[in-house]
Amino acid sequence: MEAQAYPSHFVGLSLPDAGEGESTVLVIVNRACSGRLCPSGRAGGLARRSRDWVGCRGSGRAPTGGESLQVIESAQLEAARQRACEYFELAGIVITAEERANIEEADFGLGELGTTGLELVVYVNTRRVCAKELVLFPRQTCPEHRHPPIGDSPGKEETFRVRMGTVYLNVEGEPTSSPGAKPPSGRKAAYSVFHEIVLGPGEQYTIWPNTLHWFQSGDDGAVVSEFSTESVDEADVFTDPDIQRVTVVG
Repeated sequence: MEAQAYPSHFVGLSLPDAGEGESTVLVIVNRACSGRLCPSGRAGGLARRSRDWVGCRGSGRAPTGGESLQVIESAQLEAARQRACEYFELAGIVITAEERANIEEADFGLGELGTTGLELVVYVNTRRVCAKELVLFPRQTCPEHRHPPIGDSPGKEETFRVRMGTVYLNVEGEPTSSPGAKPPSGRKAAYSVFHEIVLGPGEQYTIWPNTLHWFQSGDDGAVVSEFSTESVDEADVFTDPDIQRVTVVG
């Protein structure tokens, strides 16, 4: 199986040829790793300027160590990309044909894209700045996580600005008595912050480094622009131990 070419924010990994009765899958990595999958990426401190999958560069193999990666069928992936394009059009956001073809579907290794996940386009990600567009389908949730310090950086600082729909952003603070968002079914134990900020079109909120947060769209879905300092996905710390920042396409 040949490794496929992806934009700079993707790494395509080819797996060994499948034997009789086995199947071959393609692992798509968005420069991201939980650290459990690539322990060597953290052993000596994260390489802050890495543009590859830290600790697994050039391995050409799927992670080992007993991790169970959920698989998304290629047809499901393409359907989600097409649906995301429709949301961008509704929000009046123009993206190129290449960006359309390479919309990332992040299911966080759970295989529960309908409830936990998001769709995104990365415009730029340098040592100084990052810009993305995010799509959340109705009631889809980006799970609880934080962006910790890395080397001499205090961690990623990001601002979310809603373009379309409603977003329920939960951060550290006094729990909201009647929140508009609830953790996905079966995942409540992996959520610990419930101070809710409700954002509508044209509204924005800045999340400071190393702050626990999670967010969920309303019943109509949402489109969100993200502006931040450098995004180092492999450094993100998720509360849910089941999360692995890879998408596996069968």
